[in-house]
Amino acid sequence: MPFPAPAHCSSVPLAKAYRVLNHGPVVLVSSAHGDTPNLMAAAWSMPLDFDPPKVTVVIDKATLTRQLVEASGVFGLNIPCAAMAAQTLAVGTDSAHTVPGKLAQHGITTFAASQIAAPLVQGCVGWLVSCHTRYDTCMPDAARAAQPGPVRPVYRRSGGRMGR
Repeated sequence: MPFPAPAHCSSVPLAKAYRVLNHGPVVLVSSAHGDTPNLMAAAWSMPLDFDPPKVTVVIDKATLTRQLVEASGVFGLNIPCAAMAAQTLAVGTDSAHTVPGKLAQHGITTFAASQIAAPLVQGCVGWLVSCHTRYDTCMPDAARAAQPGPVRPVYRRSGGRMGR
């Protein structure tokens, strides 16, 4: 017997059930190797540990970001604000393989990180840098998760407040 949904609820197709899970905000994954920087949006990121702080993010093997992260061993996580929603969608939709100048095309400005070659994105509300990667070999190759070592430092935009 099907369970009737309350009036204030709507049905979610099983294929889209993952959308109701709280796995964290969409982040912008920045990477660089040699003279090639890149940025992609990732919805599958989450904290793994508190002390030392660790995060994981899923980066598909078909992306330039994945190639750059594997070559350099590091990436940055940029936490975009609501005002950056259109830019976040754009860099997540466009592949650097087909749109090589996507950062400039979408008005993304960056600044240098202190400990990694990957750029950080201006206008974000937070940044996690010095993320050193280790790939989880239990996952299929197409969707291996980069599991970095300790994250340091973590920045937030000045003038804001962090909840407790």
